[in-house]
Amino acid sequence: MAPDVVRAADPVLLPEGGAVEVIGNRAVAEETRFFTTRIHASIPMHVNGAPAAVIAPGGHPLAVITFRFENDKITRLEIVRLKPTDEVSTRRPGTEPEMMG
Repeated sequence: MAPDVVRAADPVLLPEGGAVEVIGNRAVAEETRFFTTRIHASIPMHVNGAPAAVIAPGGHPLAVITFRFENDKITRLEIVRLKPTDEVSTRRPGTEPEMMG
């Protein structure tokens, strides 16, 4: 992660008292411990053509984590609710993405 990475999240997806925005790689890394259950329920996918992680507790898609990179470092993470209009696909090496939903 970049030293000044930003993690932004939809307040509805945060635990009570969770910060909507966290700045700095140390703060983002420390805060990650509050999301271990959600991280374990995430699946690497493509959302609207971009690499992302879909949070799907119990196999039910709920939210998406998107990443912005600069110089091979994450500069921004966003956690937002998955919208019905989002195109979600999985990609296996050497194959076309499979459309979901």
